[in-house]
Amino acid sequence: MKSLSLHDQMNEMEQIVRGFLRRPFSIEPAAPEIRLDLSEDDDAYTIHAEIPGATKSDIKIDLDENYVSISAQKQNRTEHKNGSRWICSERSFGVITRALSLAHEIDPPRARASYADGVLELTLPKKARSTLHSVEIG
Repeated sequence: MKSLSLHDQMNEMEQIVRGFLRRPFSIEPAAPEIRLDLSEDDDAYTIHAEIPGATKSDIKIDLDENYVSISAQKQNRTEHKNGSRWICSERSFGVITRALSLAHEIDPPRARASYADGVLELTLPKKARSTLHSVEIG
């Protein structure tokens, strides 16, 4: 790896600061995403997904074998009053989605979900593993 001189490091820092001063707010906002924590025990998976600004009716959960899809439609509920104008808007609106595949099949009819304070809690029980059956030849 190339070692930068102090002068080169200062020039890089100056370019970063100058760029920030020219563009204090990003022109292209980052794509909204659902951040989550996933844990597992012998019987189930548990997902805690952050979906701030959504309501229960905005959230859709689809389950199929070992596949989980969480999506939400976040509505823009902000209105301008008394001739105000936007200076900056960093909140995201629209459809956000997160999908993942799990190592074990899940049992969709036994899945449970709750939503409070912007966090979706999803409990996904694992399907019982099939047992080996022997067949005797008659």
